[in-house]
Amino acid sequence: MINVSEVNPMEEEMVQVSRRMLLRGILGRRPSTALKTLGAFGALAAPIILAALFSSCNDTGTSPYSPIITYRHLGLAIIRNSPIDPADSVVATGSAAITGFTVSPPLPAGLVLNAKTGLISGTPTVSEPAANYTVTASGPSGAGTAVLTVCVSDSTVICQVGKGPFAPNISYSAIAADSGVPIAPDTVVDTAGGAISSYSLTSALPPGLSLNTQTGIISGTPTKLMDVAANYAVTATGPSGTATTIVGICVGDANNFCDERAPEVSYGLLYPPNKSGPGIIWTTPNVPIAPDTPGSYQGPVMTYSAVSPLPAGISLNPVTGVISGTPTQTFTAQDFLIVAHGFGNDTETVNIAVYPAAYPTALLTIGEARFEAVCQNCHGKDAKGATGTPPIYHSDFLSASPQRAIRIQILGLPNFVDTANTIIVDGDTIQGAMMPGENASDSTIAGVLTFVRATFNDFTDYIPVSEVSQVRDSLKIVCGEMGPVNCDSTALDAP
Repeated sequence: MINVSEVNPMEEEMVQVSRRMLLRGILGRRPSTALKTLGAFGALAAPIILAALFSSCNDTGTSPYSPIITYRHLGLAIIRNSPIDPADSVVATGSAAITGFTVSPPLPAGLVLNAKTGLISGTPTVSEPAANYTVTASGPSGAGTAVLTVCVSDSTVICQVGKGPFAPNISYSAIAADSGVPIAPDTVVDTAGGAISSYSLTSALPPGLSLNTQTGIISGTPTKLMDVAANYAVTATGPSGTATTIVGICVGDANNFCDERAPEVSYGLLYPPNKSGPGIIWTTPNVPIAPDTPGSYQGPVMTYSAVSPLPAGISLNPVTGVISGTPTQTFTAQDFLIVAHGFGNDTETVNIAVYPAAYPTALLTIGEARFEAVCQNCHGKDAKGATGTPPIYHSDFLSASPQRAIRIQILGLPNFVDTANTIIVDGDTIQGAMMPGENASDSTIAGVLTFVRATFNDFTDYIPVSEVSQVRDSLKIVCGEMGPVNCDSTALDAP
């Protein structure tokens, strides 16, 4: 090897350049790349760069990075007295130098870790439930770790290692059974792939049914009738955590009905909720919301879940389905899907918004009162219209222009701006008239349009009272230009 201390000043400069390039990753594991980069130095550079390479590595092949290791399989299920397949534990490392491997806690009896290569091999001699083992790779620049889940099975231990050291996430299908008839075994589904050591129940299953504490399978022959379905909590425990789920069970027979229908639920129409219909929760930060309890109309509900997380501070009770809490920050209006799980599923939409002020919530309350007192008499309680009356449920005519909707509320239809006697709603031509809103203040109009747009047309914004006032003022100007013979502007005054 070239003695770097014996080179002349020019060579020393080249050594320093080479070292800097090494540290910047130019040399890396391919010195030829650096040689091309330093081509201007000519052939003289080659031996000096190589000297710099080896001197910078202190002749040990080390790098300034900690090792990064992993194993091809992080979950190892092994049969007692059977040799482990070495291919199941091949270690992959980064470019950092590794001087040795260790494992904690010690591997099951009969298995060994090669301290130089990290390979796990051997023949386990004792059964062991799933447990996590941490393999550490040490080097001059630090250490890296990998966690493995290892289980040794025999006639007394059944291994479920899944994908390795992850917390389980389990689910079951609901069980609809007949008394005296064996059920089809209900197998647990682990969607996370985490290792599971055991299963347990918080309360006993119906007589005749049992839970296998190692496999999680529910099986047996029920012997007692049930009037209604019931929920049973099953917990899966593994070395990386636990998971609990609810399984619904109903036992009947030919002469005794046990409700096995798919659930049908709905959330309150408004905040605070007071009737069935699309759920709307519009509120403000740091104010507890009135608990929104779903109405259940058909079939037992075992559990509830939200497809996406609810806004901060608001939660869904997985057993009762109640939405409650105190929002902690503003949140733009968004639809959330709530799933009721039973003998089948029912998905409901709840729109939640957390506004800076209580203004939109007040508009919803005003609008609901107006809709019930006036609007539903013609448009129907479901807003789907009747003969000669247009629907305002999913109405493209209503949704197209808030200003036109405000104008019709003030003037009725037809009017001196909207002169046609017919309108087209969702492709249907409808003929008829609408009376102007009697004694409808700007806040009443803003409220009823906010309510109808949010409840029946999936809008997540609101109509400000100021916008209604602006439309009213603009109509007064147009009316004044038309003259008193054609338009009485006093009729446009707000009550």
